[in-house]
Amino acid sequence: MSSKQDIGNTFTRESGEIHLGGIDALVRLTLDQVRTDARRGLKTGMFVSGYRGSPVGMLDAALIKQQKLLLEHHIKFVDGLNEDLAATAVWGTQMMHTVGKQKFDGVTGMWYGKAPGVDRSGDALKHANYTGIGKNGGVLAIVGDDPSCKSSSLCSQSEPMLFHVGIPSLYPANVQEILDYGLHGYNMSRNAGVWVGMKIVTNVADGTGTASVDPSRLNFVTPDMMFDGQKFTPNMNLGMNVRVEALEMEQSLYTRRLEVAKRFGATDLVNSADGKAADTVKTLTEGRGVDTAIEAVGIPATFGICENIVAAGGIIANVGVHGTKVDLHLETLWAHNISITTRLVDTATTGMLLKTVQSKALDPSVLITHRFTLDQALDAYETFAGAAKSKALKVIIAA
Repeated sequence: MSSKQDIGNTFTRESGEIHLGGIDALVRLTLDQVRTDARRGLKTGMFVSGYRGSPVGMLDAALIKQQKLLLEHHIKFVDGLNEDLAATAVWGTQMMHTVGKQKFDGVTGMWYGKAPGVDRSGDALKHANYTGIGKNGGVLAIVGDDPSCKSSSLCSQSEPMLFHVGIPSLYPANVQEILDYGLHGYNMSRNAGVWVGMKIVTNVADGTGTASVDPSRLNFVTPDMMFDGQKFTPNMNLGMNVRVEALEMEQSLYTRRLEVAKRFGATDLVNSADGKAADTVKTLTEGRGVDTAIEAVGIPATFGICENIVAAGGIIANVGVHGTKVDLHLETLWAHNISITTRLVDTATTGMLLKTVQSKALDPSVLITHRFTLDQALDAYETFAGAAKSKALKVIIAA
């Protein structure tokens, strides 16, 4: 039987491992987010509101049980009259900086509700997401889904609704991932300027498990934030006359903010300069390797890395231009059922590529490292030929 001290350690311990359930992991997440900000030198508060419903039906009770500890960490919980009023209240937390004297560097929010609550709250969620995120803020929308109808009248899957309102979603499979994905979700929300959904299914909410709580376990990597040569900074759309600003709000969401959120999907960066790239990838994938390895450099060393990291049944996609031969190690690959594809940009793909660039779906400016005029063409070719020294990625020659 667990002692009161053991239960307290579930929420206060900041090293080693703890054992907890899915609902308590969500409570712990609110505390961890405030602590994470404190380690960044930020004094932030949090506002939590939602409406009970399985599989997150006991979240309000768990929050009330830890209310003293939450208040000590500047976390305020108010159970909502319904889901959409709760979402509207959480929406307001991202506009706190516009009124009165500020006591915090930022305010984060957490909204929760089961699948029918997500459906009925579509208007509030959409307006809140279009509005954006306040400075040093961030919002997680905890979505309780019951796909097997364990305690619901209908099967549920909330991703289509979240997609409709422009909210990216995360899907943790256990208590460790609730804690980890949740912190990454807040980081994504803050940097991209969007609400982030986190889907909690019945077996995860009702289940228990062991989780590591050492802060050093996580590495928050900010992805490339450059668009058209300028660094992206999320701005809030505070005008309530949305008819005037609606198109600008939608353009900001779908051409910038969601794109930044998507870039957070590149969870790991591996530098091959230390000669340990293959070992690092194998460690990250628990020895399995990757489903697709893209060779984009055109040298024997990187092709060899692709051979070493591709998983059984995987694909090596070679787009690099090779100037010398490479070794194909069939002695290790023959039984792995892999495929090797090659392709250059040609007249069949140029049209599609240009349309992708014109639509802003692809931003090539982040790859351009050097620019030359036509009379500097020889210098441009020398720069590209000596890329190892010049650090050139893509070279532009313009009239």
